[in-house]
Amino acid sequence: MGSTDTPELDELERQYATLVSSLKDFSREKTMAVIAALLTYPAFHANTIRLETLQQLAQRNCKGTNKPTRHRMVQWFEAIGSGWAAAMEDPVEDVFISNVVTNIGNSRIFEGIWEANDFWLQQSLDALRAFRREQWAEDIFRKINDLLAISEELARRCAIPRFTMGGGLTRTDLDIPTEGELEIRSAHVHFSAWKLAAMGTSLDAVQEFLHDESPALGTESNSTLQRRPLQRFGDGLLVALPAAISPTIRLYLVEQLIRLGKVDEYETALYTRQINHLFVNGLQSLRTERFSIPELPPLPRNNPAKVQETAKFDDGKFAHVIFFGHSILDLSKDGITGVLDLLGEHGDAIVKHTQRVATTAVA
Repeated sequence: MGSTDTPELDELERQYATLVSSLKDFSREKTMAVIAALLTYPAFHANTIRLETLQQLAQRNCKGTNKPTRHRMVQWFEAIGSGWAAAMEDPVEDVFISNVVTNIGNSRIFEGIWEANDFWLQQSLDALRAFRREQWAEDIFRKINDLLAISEELARRCAIPRFTMGGGLTRTDLDIPTEGELEIRSAHVHFSAWKLAAMGTSLDAVQEFLHDESPALGTESNSTLQRRPLQRFGDGLLVALPAAISPTIRLYLVEQLIRLGKVDEYETALYTRQINHLFVNGLQSLRTERFSIPELPPLPRNNPAKVQETAKFDDGKFAHVIFFGHSILDLSKDGITGVLDLLGEHGDAIVKHTQRVATTAVA
């Protein structure tokens, strides 16, 4: 999920007016639990956008006491299959459950349709680990680990092994499980206060990730529920959007870095790791050989291009590889769905630079 032009939630409500009207008589907690349960099935991975859209519409519009039946879920899913949400579905190309590693060990996370959900989270956590001796970093890790523990426990309850492949077909009806199976799965997404305590955490500990009773705001892919994917109900919570846990952690980390004035230090650690990953592991995997070009033109100033390397491959061919850094402040402004626009403000300078390097290399 990386589009910056996803519709606002109120716009989706107008598009799905009949569906929204039918949600009003149903319990928010019971409805959201069933939809969250469906989001934990690898077989429905291809239908993530429709399910997450339905979840956010339910969060905003369910005001009654009725419990949705399997038949009702089929009707709602058919209704949401006629508009924007279904049109945005793409075939599954990734695993359903991935893994990240912190000081508490391995934690399974739900990939959803976010680009490299596990990879970017692991990069973020590895950079933060450079500051483990500092109290501010320890405090952030404690919050992150509490949320990761919930993700791991949810995957355990659902018995989904690490690196299970996603499945499903786009723009088709769902073969929704039986009422009994839905009942069991819906219970899995709930975490009571006593269960959280048994896990060594609490509602207060995950407060930064809890959505309150107010309706979610924003766009489908950049909403307050995507930012706070745990919906609070009474003395417990449910995991409303399992795949939003990784982006939520990254956004929380960015917010804390800005609040604490640690952006420059963290970016240095992050870029160092990413640059090494690109120029050591990346070029190595492409079976290239680094070589130096005399009088290599320097990178343009005041530009997201940070580091460049040249390498040889095949016979007489070369690659000019540039590392571009997406700043923490830009990420804070644009969100996880933001895209680094290399052809906008800096496009001319980058193109001219690569042309100069190419001319120099063949000279």
